[in-house]
Amino acid sequence: MSCKITSVALASVLGLSAICAQAGTSFDFKPKTACFALPREIVTLDGEWECRQLRRKNAAWERHVTPFVFPLSSKESRFAQEYRRSFTLPGLDGRRAILHAECIPSRTRVVVNGEAVFVHEPGADPFDVDVTAWARPGTNGIFLAVSAPGKQECREKGLLPVASFLRGQYQGYSRPVYVELRPVVSVEDVTVRTVVTPQKRLTATVVVTNASDVAHAVALRGAIGDFRFQEVPLSVPARGTATATLVRDWPDAALWNPETPNLHVLNLSLVEGGAVVDAFRERFGFREIRIEGDRLLLNGSPMMLRRGPRIYGLRSDDGIRAFMRRHKARGVNGLRTGPIDFANMAHIADEEGFFLVLLPPTGGKARVLGTNDVAWANAAAFQRRMYRFYKNHPSILCWGISNEFGSVYGLRPTGDNEDLVRRQQALGAQMAELDPTRPWTAYGDIEVGWPIKGP
Repeated sequence: MSCKITSVALASVLGLSAICAQAGTSFDFKPKTACFALPREIVTLDGEWECRQLRRKNAAWERHVTPFVFPLSSKESRFAQEYRRSFTLPGLDGRRAILHAECIPSRTRVVVNGEAVFVHEPGADPFDVDVTAWARPGTNGIFLAVSAPGKQECREKGLLPVASFLRGQYQGYSRPVYVELRPVVSVEDVTVRTVVTPQKRLTATVVVTNASDVAHAVALRGAIGDFRFQEVPLSVPARGTATATLVRDWPDAALWNPETPNLHVLNLSLVEGGAVVDAFRERFGFREIRIEGDRLLLNGSPMMLRRGPRIYGLRSDDGIRAFMRRHKARGVNGLRTGPIDFANMAHIADEEGFFLVLLPPTGGKARVLGTNDVAWANAAAFQRRMYRFYKNHPSILCWGISNEFGSVYGLRPTGDNEDLVRRQQALGAQMAELDPTRPWTAYGDIEVGWPIKGP
């Protein structure tokens, strides 16, 4: 059963009566919440917010419909954007309140009910944060401060220098934000892997977490359509996790490919004392990517990636879908795109049968990253987060770990630059360990003969 989704109206703290017409852009992206099922509940925060851009002291607050971004040239990156609103939560009833942001590319400071909660550094990846300790039933206030650290701060603190998007024209709250009310014992993570050769088999690894101070004994149930997995009993320790593996040999599984992008849903539930205490749905496609020699294989058959150019500026789910269909009609079956667009593109690409390859924020930033160990650790952490959020999307063909360090930015594999080779290879090794089902790539670097390439 689908979870309850609540939209909340703005409770103005300023008494403004109309939406102002300050220059900016509103986006029409829908939150990707189909994975949540009762007893989970979603409170969407998109809609009217009070917003301002700090081009001057005491800048006036104005109302805008979010997701909304402000115009900002690269020379104006020092200007911050601020967003605030009130929202109402039902009784938590022992549930946790998890704040989700599908993508705010720049540094984002989160304040709930006047208390600083979290700072998400630049990277353009989604983030979620447990705000239970600051949330309360009834009226709550949330404040988001969005800003871009400069190059010097990026160098000093090892930050990934992703500040703006739409080719540097805008900055701010650009993708859906919502609060999820999650049971204290819940499905925390799902990894679905499928193989086609030598036989069709699905393996799902499910991590269950317990945020309470007492242990819980639950049963994990899984189903795909009419097929039921054997129930798995789990003992989940206090403040700990338990892991279960579900396996199905599936000889007649409908495969995912660009021509027939079949999708399936793994329905999961946790049962305790005869009652369902949590439910979660994970959508996936049954497909296999392999490399044999110089051949790329999809579901055991050779394929060619006919990739289109990177795009900027699509401002709605409908726009993304139309773009993919237009390019497929011309024989294009894939796209390289950055993390800013990934949240919306991956979901739609799954449905349209369109391949995606991630362009990471380390692209073109060799001089900023340099030999900064903290920066490269942040790059590795970013890759892990992207894997966590997007690993089950069949449209993702491979992981990109860098972009054009050599071919565009004038570096050569000699002297100190050999360190860049080693560091990129380490990122690739991490991705190969995390996800042995996909290759990885370093764009552009093999053009100058660097030994930086995926399998």
